[in-house]
Amino acid sequence: MLGIAAVVAAALAATAVAQVPVPARPDGYRYMPLPNRSAPLQLHGYFDLTCPDCKDTWGPLKAALAEFNSAQIGFTMHTFSLANHRYGFTAASGAHAAENAHKDPFAWMEAMFANQDKFWDEPTDNLTGTQVFELFGQVAEDAPGLRIPKDEFVAALKSRPVNLATRTTWKLGALAAAAAQEVPIPSAPDGFRYNVTSNRTAPVQIEGYFDLMCPDTRAAWPALKSALDSFDPASVAFTMHLFPLPYHHNSYLAAEGATIVGLTASSSPFAWMEAVFAAQEQFGNGATAGMSMTEVIAAFGKLASQSAGVNIPAATFINDMNQVSNDARTRISWKLGCARGVSGTPTFFANGARFSPGGSWSASDWTAFFRQVMGN
Repeated sequence: MLGIAAVVAAALAATAVAQVPVPARPDGYRYMPLPNRSAPLQLHGYFDLTCPDCKDTWGPLKAALAEFNSAQIGFTMHTFSLANHRYGFTAASGAHAAENAHKDPFAWMEAMFANQDKFWDEPTDNLTGTQVFELFGQVAEDAPGLRIPKDEFVAALKSRPVNLATRTTWKLGALAAAAAQEVPIPSAPDGFRYNVTSNRTAPVQIEGYFDLMCPDTRAAWPALKSALDSFDPASVAFTMHLFPLPYHHNSYLAAEGATIVGLTASSSPFAWMEAVFAAQEQFGNGATAGMSMTEVIAAFGKLASQSAGVNIPAATFINDMNQVSNDARTRISWKLGCARGVSGTPTFFANGARFSPGGSWSASDWTAFFRQVMGN
C-alpha cells in the first residue's frame, strides 16, 4: 500500500511535472486551532481514509502534534485515494462534504478510521453502490463532531462540486507521490506492447497511460492506432500502461482485467481494452450504482468470454480477478505512473519525454509527430 507520505512544501513545489487544475484555495485541511502556515516546521500527510496504514499512523502522529503548539508545527492533511481501494475516492469526497457543511474534516477522517473495515472490498462485495453511499451517510450522521443528516451528506457526496474538488485534491496528491513514494520494482518492464514484434530499441518509443474507463482515453485511441498501423513496429513502438483513476469506480477492475488478459498467451490486452471501450457506458458510475462489486466482476467476466481476441471463460476470468498476484501487478503499474507524475489520462511520453497531443489529434497529426521525432 502507498500508505502515508509526509513531505515538506518545498518537495511538493519541486514535483511540478503535470498540469493540474488550480484549487480555489490552498489544498488540504489544517490541523489544530488557529494553525499557522508560517510555523518553522510544516508537515503534509497524504491519507487514503480507507487505508489501514493511514489509520495506524494517525494516532501516534496526533499524540505527537499535541506536544507542540501551532506556531511551532503546522500539519496539513490531504486526501489521496488509492486506485485499488474501491471506495477510497468516496471517502475522500466525504472530507470535502464535511468542510462544506462547516464541520471538521478531521472528525470525518476519524469517523472513517473507526468504521474503515465496513468499506473494504470483502464487506462491500455484495452491496450495491447506492447501499455503500447510504452507509457513508450513516457514518456522517452518527459521528461525534459531524451529525450531518444522512440524506444531506449522501447528496453532497454525489454533487458535482464535491466530486471536482476531490479530483483536484487527488491530482495534486499524485504529484506529491511522484516525489515522496518509493515504488516496488516490477518483475518485468511495465506495460503492454501494441505489436508483439515491436522493438524496445525502435527509434520512436511512445508510451500511453490509459484509464480504460476514461472517455478521453477511448476518444484518443482510434487515431493513434491508425497511425501506429501505418508504421513498421521496428520504427515506431507503442506501450500501453494502466493508470486507473479512482473517481471512475470500476476502472481498477478494468485495469486488473487487462493484467489478466496480458498474462494469457492467446489473448490480447488491446482486444480487452477495445472491448471495455465499447462497453464503457455499461460500467460507468451511474450505470453500476445499483450493482454490487460481485455483479460488476461477473459482468466483466461475461465481456471477457464474449470478446474476440480475449475469449477467456467467464469463470476463469472471475477466479483470476480474485488472485492477489494480479492485484499486486496492477497496483505496481499504477504506482509507476504516479512516480512519473501522471495524474490524468490519457498521458503520453515520447522517448521518455512527456508531451500533450491534445484531444483532437487525427491519425495524420500522429503520423506527422512520429516523423518529426525521427527527424524526417
